[in-house]
Amino acid sequence: MPRFILILMVRNEERILTRCLEAAMGVVDAVCIHDTGSTDRTLELARTFLETHPGCLTESVWSDFGTNRTNSFTTAKAFVQEQGWDLTDTYGLLLDGDMVFNPGSLKETPLTEIGYTILQSAGALEYPNCRLVRMDYTWVCRGVTHEYWDGPTSPLPKSVCWIDDRNDGGCKSDKFTRDARLLEQGLKDEPENVRYMFYLAQTYHSLARFKDSIAMYTKRYEAGGWDELRAVDQGLRPCGARGDAAEEDVVAGSGRGEGGAGGIWQAAGRPWGDAGGNRRWLRLAHRGRSGAGAWAGRRSRQARARAGHRSRRVARALRRADDRDR
Repeated sequence: MPRFILILMVRNEERILTRCLEAAMGVVDAVCIHDTGSTDRTLELARTFLETHPGCLTESVWSDFGTNRTNSFTTAKAFVQEQGWDLTDTYGLLLDGDMVFNPGSLKETPLTEIGYTILQSAGALEYPNCRLVRMDYTWVCRGVTHEYWDGPTSPLPKSVCWIDDRNDGGCKSDKFTRDARLLEQGLKDEPENVRYMFYLAQTYHSLARFKDSIAMYTKRYEAGGWDELRAVDQGLRPCGARGDAAEEDVVAGSGRGEGGAGGIWQAAGRPWGDAGGNRRWLRLAHRGRSGAGAWAGRRSRQARARAGHRSRRVARALRRADDRDR
């Protein structure tokens, strides 16, 4: 059976670090913790834990998510080589501090692929994510934020293992302003990076910068490629001229944060270009099948009330679109 090593990138996770480590101890053979600039007791707790568990603690200066995650893999690979373990028979489990790993039958499951996606559950949202990587492959994490591991993967069913993403990490307070800063710089460095365009539009939306969001969605749409992302902009342009008040209402009601994109894609994932198709997207959003409705279903009563206000704005935009088409 293969060996497993936990690869954990952290920053200011003193409240939850022990929880994450203890959940994985039943399956991993070692732990490599990579700190990116903690100012709380994270480093102290990590050193204490490693006094009684095999592994290593490394540090790097914060740059961006892709760069530092790649650093975390590289340092873990060096540790595996120092132990004399067979890289082809060792897998890295890639977690964040606010995740709780549920090992299921992982240790008894034959593994032969270079990488695996594991189902990641965050409340009502579940999606596969690359979280188990064979250590002989040169894995690189790409993207300043909303990053991804670049390599071949196969899915593991939830019965084998899954991740409970608690989303309570120590660096969440300024998430959207931080992401905007990273993505703006990313686009300066790579002006044609359409992935950055899309996620910057999403981030502007989450910051209630709706005009900036519309402008960036439009830029992303006009850049072409990746129909899944372009379809979102099709759904956000039901009212004629780009940038008008009705369009801002649609953006304001389309959901919050990262979850909004998935909900919009589910509703607008077909190549609708006609006014009727766009009106259908609006109705789906208003009925709660995407955007504000879906987001509201996962939040508190107070948050649902706020989302209801956004949904009413979607309804007003829908009426204006209907009137314009008559």
